[in-house]
Amino acid sequence: FLAAALLPTLVFRLSLRPWHEIASFEELYADSAALVLLAVLFAGLVGWMIWMTLRDFSNGSSCTLLSLPGKRGQLFWSKAAAYAGAALMLLAGVIAGILLSYSLFLLWKDQLARRMAADYTLDAGLWLGITRSPLFRLLLPATLPEVCSSLLLLLTLPVWGCYTGWRIAGRRWVRGGVLSVLT
Repeated sequence: FLAAALLPTLVFRLSLRPWHEIASFEELYADSAALVLLAVLFAGLVGWMIWMTLRDFSNGSSCTLLSLPGKRGQLFWSKAAAYAGAALMLLAGVIAGILLSYSLFLLWKDQLARRMAADYTLDAGLWLGITRSPLFRLLLPATLPEVCSSLLLLLTLPVWGCYTGWRIAGRRWVRGGVLSVLT
């Protein structure tokens, strides 16, 4: 959560320069390297999920877990649910980072306006930024179909990470692990 909230905000702040022309928040956010950092954070989360699944199989705890009463599918879905919680925490950190970046954008815009003796007031700037940017619409959906697709995409990451880890740990490299990673 903290990494997703603070690192993209820091990268966004470092990309703001005093000689920039005034631009919209979503344009400046897209021009900064924060998007690449967000992609790295999500890829790191999926890598962590695969590593945790492989770790459970390598130290023998999977035999203990599989000997518990219940079906094997329940073990898979319990791990996937825990990973979904981690993905939701990362998403919450990303949203907090966007809000922090917007407050830094407002401070930068105010300093730029004072320096140039101009009035750069903008009403509903964050709302307009969210509605105009495809990335922000993916992270903060506004309509029911967008909410469903974003939630499905977010929940696909933990299921995919858990499935890939199980396939690799089961030594099904070609049929499972490698093909799962490639897709």
